[in-house]
Amino acid sequence: MSTYKILSFCGGGIRGLMSVKMLQRLQADNPGLLQNTDMLTGCSTGAVISSFLAIYKKYNSFESENDVEIALNKLMALYDPAMRDIFSKVRTNPNEPAISNQISQLIGQKLSSLEKLTMLDLKGCFDLMFPAFNIQEHAQQQPGNHLGVKENKSWGMELFNNLDQSLSGNVYLLEAVLASSSMPGMNGSTSVYSSDSELALGQFVDGAFVNHDPTMAAVSLAVNQGHKLEDISVICFGTGFMGNYIANEDTMYWGSAQWLNSADNVNQNIYDTSRIPSLFANEDRVNPTLNMCLNGTSTNEIPTQSSLLLGQRYAYLNPDLKSTYISETAHTCKEINDMKTFAVDVDLKSATDVINKYWQ
Repeated sequence: MSTYKILSFCGGGIRGLMSVKMLQRLQADNPGLLQNTDMLTGCSTGAVISSFLAIYKKYNSFESENDVEIALNKLMALYDPAMRDIFSKVRTNPNEPAISNQISQLIGQKLSSLEKLTMLDLKGCFDLMFPAFNIQEHAQQQPGNHLGVKENKSWGMELFNNLDQSLSGNVYLLEAVLASSSMPGMNGSTSVYSSDSELALGQFVDGAFVNHDPTMAAVSLAVNQGHKLEDISVICFGTGFMGNYIANEDTMYWGSAQWLNSADNVNQNIYDTSRIPSLFANEDRVNPTLNMCLNGTSTNEIPTQSSLLLGQRYAYLNPDLKSTYISETAHTCKEINDMKTFAVDVDLKSATDVINKYWQ
């Protein structure tokens, strides 16, 4: 059986620019990479990247290397200058969504007319999967029960995909992408509809809180489709390694106010020697717990598990930003140039080795 080949794109806002730059380099060094890929999966900005490539392949030629180069150049333009310009706008009211409407319009303009496209409409281009989180109560089948189907009602993860027998195949593509990109704190939730129903499936927010790196979820779906684990290969693109940590030795005495930074009277000096950058647009307050949820899974956790599971069939490309902090809403010329430099400096040898052994 031939290898089932997956390109996986992590979340990270404007830092997705680095993923695109690395993909451009890898494609140039390994002609046929995208043409031979079976699945594109992405969370948040990774969903934007994946959907853009699938849409481009649907409506344009995607055979020659020149075709793919044009597609990747257009994808880069989505980040610089289009998305950069959106993030450069000052957010004046932290109690209102910062960027959701603008991002929605941008994606719609750049990806052609998507209003009626469903996930299944892209089936002939790539297999796709975008994780999101339904914050509303809805019926779910309890997993891990082989003696009979049990249902429970709660909020929960959704893996929007167009695979065979998908329960979300009729979901509108643009809504699935926006749902995977609606980060609480910067955006409102996204209503997602199916083409065969007038009722919303729920209100969805960014899947990055539990699937910032969608690799393991994608592999699980592939196995469920009948692909043997030993026949699956993944190249994952990160959005920059930024080492976070808490240096304060008094964390054993912390309560919710310190872990969540939820009280105005918290002594901000307790974070001074730590590396816990603020995650939200135009807000100075940090949140150690939120940073652990998002930064923790995108640094070593999921890549480590993926490597243990896939071995030499897995490669992880992620620029090391060292002491530089680049927010998800970065937009200055220096930040954009820094990201491009970081992406150019990444060693592609591990991914090239995977391609040579398993991608042909």
